[in-house]
Amino acid sequence: MKDKVVPILLAGGVGSRLWPVSRDNLPKQFQPLAGSVSTYQETLKLVADANIYRSPVIVTNERLGTLAKTQAEAVEQQVSIVLEPAQRDSAAAVAVAALVVEEHAPGSIVLVLATDHIIWDEERFSDCVVSGIDAARSGKIVVFGLEPAEPRTNYAYIKPGQSLEGFADVASVEAFVEKPNAELALDYMRKGFLWNSGNYLFRTDIIISEFGKYAPDILTSSRNSLQKSKYVGEFIQIDKVQFESSPKKSLDIALIEHSNAVAVVTGRFRWSDIGSWDTIWTALPKDENGNVVMGTATVYDSAGCLIHSHGVHTSIIGLENIITISTPDEILVVAKDRAQDVKQLVDKLKEKSPIK
Repeated sequence: MKDKVVPILLAGGVGSRLWPVSRDNLPKQFQPLAGSVSTYQETLKLVADANIYRSPVIVTNERLGTLAKTQAEAVEQQVSIVLEPAQRDSAAAVAVAALVVEEHAPGSIVLVLATDHIIWDEERFSDCVVSGIDAARSGKIVVFGLEPAEPRTNYAYIKPGQSLEGFADVASVEAFVEKPNAELALDYMRKGFLWNSGNYLFRTDIIISEFGKYAPDILTSSRNSLQKSKYVGEFIQIDKVQFESSPKKSLDIALIEHSNAVAVVTGRFRWSDIGSWDTIWTALPKDENGNVVMGTATVYDSAGCLIHSHGVHTSIIGLENIITISTPDEILVVAKDRAQDVKQLVDKLKEKSPIK
């Protein structure tokens, strides 16, 4: 391939909706929640084709750097790791990583991927990346849109516009829509809206220019934090004071929803954001009664349940659409349609005492 793509993998989230399994010192992306290896490792394997990709740049919390390096080595991937001294959301993470890549290889095409997602159909995913490369090379910020499998209320949506001439499967973007209610989600699905995967393909110089237009404060703090950074082996330790001055915003809110350079490529691969226990239930194989069992458990006369049992044996009887999570020190039982509220529960628990 003429222009190999530099993957930027975002691995700094906490994942409090997946408590009590996801913790600050071992968040969801570094755990095998949907297979034999972590979703971070699955993402590394997804971008391992040396014919398409260069070595990835990882952005993660400074306390997780060694873990990110160790897990990358376990799947035989050489990586560079940017250590965030504070959580400032995805806009600052992408800005710093883009500046790092631009410094070493100006005008590179980069692929921004979250590491808490599951992407099946590796070949179809690669086809989608290749389809978007020419548009990215021409100066477009290409977001990956997915044809909805169902009307999900916990995903954001994209309304695609006209097809862009000369670029297969790439269209303009008419609108970005935040997470809808059930009625709107069904309407969006019928009208051909796409799920917004939150994954992107663009040139580093283009995204830096767009940051300058729409989020100059984030760009400035990112530049300043890098100017005072330290390089230690694979690790880039950026300056805490400068980085903390950055506003805490997602890339979508800070830049993508304002830019005139955005386009969407339609992906036809299976994808899931594992942001909560109900999305894990949706993503994983089920028994004849719609139950998902992770770990050691006995399920009797129950349907539509998720049981994650670690360290103890869990048994359930006569339950429907219930999530039961057991760890050595915590037990969570929640109605499946209330799984999004686990974050609020964690916030309340933190008010009483620190959660390890």
